[in-house]
Amino acid sequence: MSKPSIVFRPLTENEANVVRRLLEAYGIPVSVSSGLPPAVYPMNIRESTLSVPEEFRDEAIGIIEAHRVAPAPRRRPPRTISDQDASDE
Repeated sequence: MSKPSIVFRPLTENEANVVRRLLEAYGIPVSVSSGLPPAVYPMNIRESTLSVPEEFRDEAIGIIEAHRVAPAPRRRPPRTISDQDASDE
């Protein structure tokens, strides 16, 4: 494999895990590296990066961007009894 290429800098550990699993679901090998350990910065504020082999870089960035731009589907609130009564009139 070629040298690793950084494709994402998550804000939280949870975000890192979600993006890592997303890329792995597409068959892209991912490595996560963290900066300062929690003993130094106990408030979970640390620099993390997600890296992929260089040959997967463009594909990984495309996948991340595609999932960032797509908005979450909106759910309509459930209808209440008063809504149904108003539509019957």
